[in-house]
Amino acid sequence: MPDFSDSNRESPQSGSSSGSRRALSEGPFLIGGHWVHPTLNRVTVDNRQERIEPKAMQVLLHLAERPGHVVAKEDLLDQVWNGTAVVEKVLTRIISLLRRVFGDDARQPRIIETIPRRGYRLIAPVEVPEGAVSPHRRQRGWTINGSTRRVPGLEHGPSPSSPSSTPQGRFSRARFAVLATLVAAVLVWAAASSLKPPASDSSGYRPIREIAIPWGLACTPVLSPQGRDLAYVHWTDDGSTHLKLQRIGSSPPIVRTRSPDRDFAPAWSPDGQWLAFLRKDREAGSCRLMKIPALAGEEQVLASCPPYYSQMQLNWSPDGKHLVLGGRHAEDAPSRILRFSLQSREMTPITDPPHSALGDSYPEYSPDGRYLAFMRSFGPNRHQLMIRDLDSGRETELGQEEAAIINVAWTSDSRHIVYAAYRFGTFQLFKMPRQGGKAVWLPTQGMKVSMPDISLESNRLVYMTWDFNADIWNLTLAPSGREVEAATPLFKSTGLDYAPALSPDGRQVAFLSQRTGRAQVWIGSRDGAQRRLVGDCGGGLIASLAWSPDGGRIVFPCPASEAEPPSLNIVTLDDGKRTSLFVDEAVEDVVWPAGGAVIYSSRGRTRPQIYRLALSGAVAQPLTQEGATQLRLAPDGRSVYYRRYGSEEIYRLGGPSVPVARLPRSCGAIWGVGQGVLYARGAGNSLQRVDLRSGETAVLKSVDPWPQLGRSPLSVSAQGRILAVEQVLSDSQFMYFDLPRD
Repeated sequence: MPDFSDSNRESPQSGSSSGSRRALSEGPFLIGGHWVHPTLNRVTVDNRQERIEPKAMQVLLHLAERPGHVVAKEDLLDQVWNGTAVVEKVLTRIISLLRRVFGDDARQPRIIETIPRRGYRLIAPVEVPEGAVSPHRRQRGWTINGSTRRVPGLEHGPSPSSPSSTPQGRFSRARFAVLATLVAAVLVWAAASSLKPPASDSSGYRPIREIAIPWGLACTPVLSPQGRDLAYVHWTDDGSTHLKLQRIGSSPPIVRTRSPDRDFAPAWSPDGQWLAFLRKDREAGSCRLMKIPALAGEEQVLASCPPYYSQMQLNWSPDGKHLVLGGRHAEDAPSRILRFSLQSREMTPITDPPHSALGDSYPEYSPDGRYLAFMRSFGPNRHQLMIRDLDSGRETELGQEEAAIINVAWTSDSRHIVYAAYRFGTFQLFKMPRQGGKAVWLPTQGMKVSMPDISLESNRLVYMTWDFNADIWNLTLAPSGREVEAATPLFKSTGLDYAPALSPDGRQVAFLSQRTGRAQVWIGSRDGAQRRLVGDCGGGLIASLAWSPDGGRIVFPCPASEAEPPSLNIVTLDDGKRTSLFVDEAVEDVVWPAGGAVIYSSRGRTRPQIYRLALSGAVAQPLTQEGATQLRLAPDGRSVYYRRYGSEEIYRLGGPSVPVARLPRSCGAIWGVGQGVLYARGAGNSLQRVDLRSGETAVLKSVDPWPQLGRSPLSVSAQGRILAVEQVLSDSQFMYFDLPRD
């Protein structure tokens, strides 16, 4: 399959006007005898081409400009990230990535030397041979499976004007908003983690290779038992998802499902003949457990999913008799691992989490069929890796992660598990013995890695790598409120900025940010020129925030810690004074209506309700009984709207018990209230306007650039002309390598 990726990655920014800079940035040139291709973001090491991130290439170029000289960390951060807020760990990760590509050793460096407390020095010689032709350019053609083949009639590669050579050629930005929405909640959980990285296990691994997948958004890669074929989920422009099957190599993928609904969580049968998966009805919201022959044949309905289920991981038992998934049958019960019998068609729970746990998820059978690995969650920042002996029923705790975990996989000898977790500023892969012990880091390539899967027989590991960013944007509406006149970014960082809230006078924006490596509350001027830190929860999750009616204070919830119960925290902006109001359960959403004497919040682990809390310290009073979430305050500062739990219906607090509007199914939590209108994300990442009196719905005219809306609420100014939104950008691909056998 042709790999168009050479012409689809952004080129490094020049950063300098010097002749040497131009010579290096235009390339190719040599570092320590290895060819560097700046415009392609590739390095050729030992006749092996390695793709690196654009930021990594920019760092390499800045070091190559001054070979033998120490380049300060501050200079690299300032030049490469161009003043954007970024933590130093991001640069450390980039240097580690470059060392892995060149096969360099930090303890005995040949390419890049670390100068403690100062920066980095390129110690390998840099050569720019005049008139030289790199191995990559000697033979024009498309790269196929790591080798170069001449394509008849193609003398100069793809035309610069061809679709494949545009920055969005391979990954259209509009196709990533859906995945970003699915994983953003996990990222917010992960923002609270800042653990020291464990030791690395890098011995005996074969080179990491990319699987060339078609343009578009893809996720959840799973390998066939022999490790030769890959099944994955592919998103379409209309929001549906299909299952695709692809032989690892040059063959094009086969589309195995074409339903207008959404198919998730593919799982191979142990003989490699079938794929099981979950199908969610986009209209009714119901789910069915399905299976389909891997190569050809009609799909079959196996059963209905439990009422509350996880769509992240489905697994087939090695004996071919059962399927397992996470879910629960009752709303107020914790999630369990459920086993579905393919013979009796019955679904029964096989784990029983304690009452203190939120539930179990990510089940995975060991290849020998004796054990089941899964994750047990006790809160946003507490996740326990578990192993269940299927014969005795005994459960063993492997270790606790104070971060999000995404997928669990077994090595083919059933001796270790591999999982993705958020540590030291990004998602990475870790391996742990079945009996427990110290987790070791697996060397990978890519920005953030997740969703690992290992073939049943060959010990080949595949994972998804993706880059996820969230920034705060400003949308200016026309006087009619029916079209967007302008869309501009306000605050940009390499971390996550989310949950924007305009101040009552519309001059400032408060938002949550992970730019320093932990979740914090920030405020900034609406022109984006000024911003400052307001407070945090000591590393814990912050779910929402709200302004006081006079704009002088900000309230935000903090989860429970070892020392304190959950609380609402009020910060006075003038002097930074902080007051804590302790509550019984962690708060999700909070609003501060006019008058300033009370705060409304929604909280509750299984079925949240709205509570009224007086600032005088009185006991919180419940205001709803049917379940309520996603509180929104209207610009008048008095009307509070909420979403009925488990539905798309919107109600006004204290009003008649009838819905005032209905959200689009694709909305998620992305909606806000204006003057007599409601704005919400619609299908295809559109922005819809709903009249609260007539119910009339209209799609707002978009502008260019149009932000890819994330998962946070929309904040509407008092005049109804300004919307503060979260903009997301994500990029994904699949990588694989062979794990050594012990």
